[in-house]
Amino acid sequence: MTATQLQLLQGMPIFGGINEDVLSYLLKFTHVVAQPAGAYFFHENDPGDSVFLLEHGEVDIVKRWKDRMYFLRRITVGDCFGILTLLDLGPRSGSAIARQDCTAIEISTTNMYEIYRMDRKQHTILLMNLAREVSRRLRHSDTQLFKTLVDPEDAARQWMAGDLYDFPAIETPT
Repeated sequence: MTATQLQLLQGMPIFGGINEDVLSYLLKFTHVVAQPAGAYFFHENDPGDSVFLLEHGEVDIVKRWKDRMYFLRRITVGDCFGILTLLDLGPRSGSAIARQDCTAIEISTTNMYEIYRMDRKQHTILLMNLAREVSRRLRHSDTQLFKTLVDPEDAARQWMAGDLYDFPAIETPT
């Protein structure tokens, strides 16, 4: 654990209200994942049990449909990705590709259990914060869906113009 990692976590909405002792304890159990530009943190439909907290770089979240990759979201330093699988233990809903050289702190369900063992109140606050982040993202998706229903031609133009993912350095999942 470094002071920089602790500061990163303290500045993230998902750790709002979590005290420094719990964050320091959590960082003892996590590890840092480094990926070069174009490498995958995970692929869509992979099993998963962790969330990633981006320390350095940018990550693109993409989804495959009919043999094409579509851009969903760009993750920047201080943001997290992979939340859904941490909460529902389901497969990854999209792929996470390092847009540039990246490092991310990986927090697993086992790490979350360690927080639960240490301080149940802090664990509950963390779960509520994760749920709030999922809710923010769902609201954004609802807005995009609404725009598609109200003006499908404009939505289709915007989708095809800006969201077809064309990142030449990505590896093709098998």
